[in-house]
Amino acid sequence: TNEVGNDLQRELDANRNASIHKLRERFEELRYISTPISNKQILELLCICIEMLARTTSQLDSSGVKISQELNTTQVMALYAMLTNNNPKLISEIETGEGKSRISMVLAACQVSLGKTLDFMTSDMALAERDYLTYNAFFMSLDIRSSLISLNTTKQLYQKGGVNFTDNSQLLLLRNRS
Repeated sequence: TNEVGNDLQRELDANRNASIHKLRERFEELRYISTPISNKQILELLCICIEMLARTTSQLDSSGVKISQELNTTQVMALYAMLTNNNPKLISEIETGEGKSRISMVLAACQVSLGKTLDFMTSDMALAERDYLTYNAFFMSLDIRSSLISLNTTKQLYQKGGVNFTDNSQLLLLRNRS
């Protein structure tokens, strides 16, 4: 709705002017609220994660210039819909080049803050390693533990209440060993 869109825009604008310390402080407050969390609190949490992503990660554009990883309006609204939908079988399809990694990392940070553990699986370990290295600073900025899981990873490095990067076969092998 327009009202939600306007609320999201106001929150994003306010966060753009906030210090990292203030954003982290509010994130921690929201992280430890007992459930259920309200849609307004989800909106705040989402907007903090979006701002922290933009401040802590970058990518190279086609000419080799570093640009921050900001989200567009459609991506923000899709994330809000994913977080506020109570259907545990919700499926979202994101095409190649539409910001799947950005959206997934913000969603992972929000889900971890709501008490979940996230396993981020890619088609191969090279992609898992790339995303782990690209987004580790983002997760660290929010005090969220992350790990790169491979066949040689000890089960103690699996981050319960954090984000684990791997490919499908590596995670299955680790889980079978534990």
